[in-house]
Amino acid sequence: MINSDAKVLGVAEKIQERGLFLNPVTYPAVPKHRSRLRISVSAAHSEAELETAVGIIKGALAEEGVCR
Repeated sequence: MINSDAKVLGVAEKIQERGLFLNPVTYPAVPKHRSRLRISVSAAHSEAELETAVGIIKGALAEEGVCR
């Protein structure tokens, strides 16, 4: 949860620029100020792919000041 429409869109753009596809979800799909990223994971993803995805997401969130 990022809780800011502007911030979730910025984070999603950074993540997508780095080659990872995900969907930012904002109002009206979720309540106002409850924006989030929707990520789909399947059994077809390898452990290495998931670790790479975590690194990309964590980096983008840190750059946007969402987490450290």
